[in-house]
Amino acid sequence: MTPKIFILVQNNGFVYQKEEGKEYKTFPVEEPGRVPNTPFYYYLLDTGKTIQKQVTKLLKKESNSIFKPNFYVCLPDDAIETDRNLLLGFFYGCGAGIIHWGEQCQYMGSKGESYLSLSRSDRAIILRYVRQGEILATRYYDKAFSDASCMKRDMFDLHPDCQTGTLPVMIYDPEDALTSFYCLGQKVELSQLMERFENAWK
Repeated sequence: MTPKIFILVQNNGFVYQKEEGKEYKTFPVEEPGRVPNTPFYYYLLDTGKTIQKQVTKLLKKESNSIFKPNFYVCLPDDAIETDRNLLLGFFYGCGAGIIHWGEQCQYMGSKGESYLSLSRSDRAIILRYVRQGEILATRYYDKAFSDASCMKRDMFDLHPDCQTGTLPVMIYDPEDALTSFYCLGQKVELSQLMERFENAWK
């Protein structure tokens, strides 16, 4: 049977979990002299081979199979096509058979649920409207933005569906950088995001 590995790309490295695994593990990537507001994975272009060997060794041990594992990769909410190509190319180099991917906001709520998501990357704060796993509207903010009143208005105006004011707001904030917005919704913990991400592919 082809093993599955679930990988979440964070602001400072990866979190990974074997299928049916009860515990997830972290793989931090520290880059000395890192340029501010630049995602860590851009440095994989320079140091990727070394890190790739380390990650490959870890994931081979996790999969414990003669078959190449399928990777399920959860990307940051601000990932553009260049980011996706870089990250997916990196993971293919780590021994992935097939890679399935999605973005964090798509797994903050339960399957089939409609909600607003709020997250923060190294570059921006990202507000999104997600309906049944599909991203229908997006708005970006400077990552230092902290005006909850303005954010609440923007949530209302983001999409016609949002104007009822009844949609739940899911906030993924592992670094506690969005505390000024906690009054607008509920915080999603890393364990919850990993569980929902895994369940979405069952």
